[in-house]
Amino acid sequence: LQGQEKEIVILFADLRGFTGLAENKLTYDVVFILNRYFNAMGRAIEQHGGHVDKFIGDGVMAVFLPRGEGDNHALRAVRASIRMQQELARLKLRWRTTRPEVANLLMRVGINTGEMIAGNVGSETRMDYTVIGDNVNVASRIESNGIGGQIHISEATYAEVGDSIQAVRLEPIQVKNRVRPVQIYSVVFTLPESESESESGSSG
Repeated sequence: LQGQEKEIVILFADLRGFTGLAENKLTYDVVFILNRYFNAMGRAIEQHGGHVDKFIGDGVMAVFLPRGEGDNHALRAVRASIRMQQELARLKLRWRTTRPEVANLLMRVGINTGEMIAGNVGSETRMDYTVIGDNVNVASRIESNGIGGQIHISEATYAEVGDSIQAVRLEPIQVKNRVRPVQIYSVVFTLPESESESESGSSG
């Protein structure tokens, strides 16, 4: 039950525009869309060795733990996030005629790497394995800073993946309880077919 301090990669993803959709659609429509979305996101995360920590409304929190010496879990997280954006684009293409209300949904992703405490947290009757620490809050702040359709990563993550991906350096952001701003980067990726014009690479 005791927590352990580890270098962990945290991924937060959130759907921009979903709140407005949920306010104007029947509950079963919202549940249908969310379930299909979560299924696709969960597969993308698990295929790259990540673990879905929790679903929060229309958001996803995922954890990537080191598998051993030489494992680049930061790169696995970034590759998972690219796959997530591509899977959302495929869902939107599939629903273009049957569910046009999802056409404007965009996902923003934030990723951070750092020391965190991993362990079982909860009450005497319910425990969940999760991670806590300032670096979790940084990942959440990076995600919420995006405008949608982007993957933003911290400098600590970029240091681990910069040789393997393309990314654009953005203006630093201010994070609560941190004196110095946090440097972030926007990952460059491509989307399938007609969604490719939304390719990331800048802050918009």
